[in-house]
Amino acid sequence: MVNKGCTTADIANELRTTRQFINQTKLSAEAKLSTTLLDVAQANDLQITKRYPKNGLLLAYHPALKRRAILTYSTNYGIKVWYWYDNPEDITDPTFLNKTHQYLIDLAKERNINIQNADKIHPSKLAHHIFLELIPELKPQDKKASNKEKIVNLASMKGFPKILSQSAHQITKRTPK
Repeated sequence: MVNKGCTTADIANELRTTRQFINQTKLSAEAKLSTTLLDVAQANDLQITKRYPKNGLLLAYHPALKRRAILTYSTNYGIKVWYWYDNPEDITDPTFLNKTHQYLIDLAKERNINIQNADKIHPSKLAHHIFLELIPELKPQDKKASNKEKIVNLASMKGFPKILSQSAHQITKRTPK
């Protein structure tokens, strides 16, 4: 309800409870989600750069891979880990691309991000657009760097270099306890 733009008062009225209870519940959920994102980051040997518990996001860096990473939480998919990759257009597995594309479209809808012709955009460009909207720190300072680096979910990519596939973990359908 919060993601749909309802106010705390509207939610409290609809659920026949107090605004304080709604706020406490929201803060508790954000804390549990933040803890879960931190646990996933630790499991993936990521160094946390910035947390966005209200958005279910975490920006991080993987020192061994020398790549930035984003952890996302979606109510439909759970937690996913995204790594930057220099040439995401080289990924051609249609099953993987379709699955990633659908996830990104659902994530954009969940976060109220409107993307024109989203169904025709390569998943890496779609991810880039969505994450730029959600994480202000990703806005490029240098245009050369922004065109070179793209974001891609490597978690379930088959045939990928061994070091990346071993380090890129994906946790799905896990909700905070």
